[in-house]
Amino acid sequence: MTARGRLGLIAHYSTVNYGNHLVNLAARRVLERCGYEVDLLVFESGGSRQRVDALRRLPAKLARLIRDGMLLDRLAGRARRAVAPARRRPGPVDAARRDAFRRFADTHLRPTFRDPARRWSLTATYTRFAIGSDQIWNYDYGLGPWHFADFAAPGHTVCLAPSVGHDIIPDEWVPAYQGWLSRFDEVGVRELLWTESLPEWPEWPERPAFELLIDPTLALPAEEWRQIARVQDSGSPALLVYELGDFSPTQRSAIRDIARTHGLDTQRLSARIGGPLWATDAADFLGMIAASAAVVTDSYHGAIFAFLFDKPLVLIRREGFAGAMNSRVETLARELQLTDRFQDTLPVEDALTHDYSAGRRALAERRDAFWAYLARHDLVPENARNRA
Repeated sequence: MTARGRLGLIAHYSTVNYGNHLVNLAARRVLERCGYEVDLLVFESGGSRQRVDALRRLPAKLARLIRDGMLLDRLAGRARRAVAPARRRPGPVDAARRDAFRRFADTHLRPTFRDPARRWSLTATYTRFAIGSDQIWNYDYGLGPWHFADFAAPGHTVCLAPSVGHDIIPDEWVPAYQGWLSRFDEVGVRELLWTESLPEWPEWPERPAFELLIDPTLALPAEEWRQIARVQDSGSPALLVYELGDFSPTQRSAIRDIARTHGLDTQRLSARIGGPLWATDAADFLGMIAASAAVVTDSYHGAIFAFLFDKPLVLIRREGFAGAMNSRVETLARELQLTDRFQDTLPVEDALTHDYSAGRRALAERRDAFWAYLARHDLVPENARNRA
């Protein structure tokens, strides 16, 4: 055991999501730099709880879409995906993808699945707890008080940039978030917009202070990620297109114009499309970005690694089934001086011209703030920052 003991990292775990695996890996490495032996704690049984809870909450989600006038747009996007032949039927490539992710997780993450009903015994095993980042506080994913470490003693839990994954907290969820967050004095979060849905003082006397932190993936240097990336043998560098939402006809036309203008082949990696590239894990994902000529994406982590690997980036604004999902990307763009990289304002001829020097200076400052936050919570030994 390391000098500082064992720490339980409470995390959301997705079986097939690049960003999720990379955030969990980054959070683990950050905490290991702080001198802890780290276990990844997942409060569910292999994802079944998430699927059941998501179905239970579907009526409330539909009601929100109707209220906000977005239901028809979301259903139209689902219909477009349903008629695409490559997206209709899972096959061997899907099994290969899950196997690849499982191998990556076994090597780098080693998650342990815990029964929330038995969480109180964890305090006998761990000296501290941290709440991980990607989607851990998403109310669509079986959220419960255990995701806020309700079992830990006050002051024994640090919030390591947890993400909600939505721009707002719906009214029906506000009281629960208030109760769960009241146990913290300070909460470091990955995006701030959702906190505006929560009452201010004096309506909420126990409201914690919220501080914007970088995503844990940005706390690690690019060279460390390059060591994890799997080298790609793909010939000439291509325009890597990574789509999580539904690109509009205008956005698709702009992507074709970029490829044509700059004489690039297009390589598509999408959760909506399938094919051989679909059977990739997070190491392949890093390798494909590192090998690309440029990256076009609506993915938060696709944008992060394009920036870290110094690749020209074209950001696509995304809409999801639950509504707009742009606050985290807009926050990232603002913090790293990338606001000129959005497709709707970036001239096609300038898509491969980039200069991230201002963004790198901004990231250095944000990294200092990240480690200072951890130091305030007594997580950082004197020499840990120098190892980052």
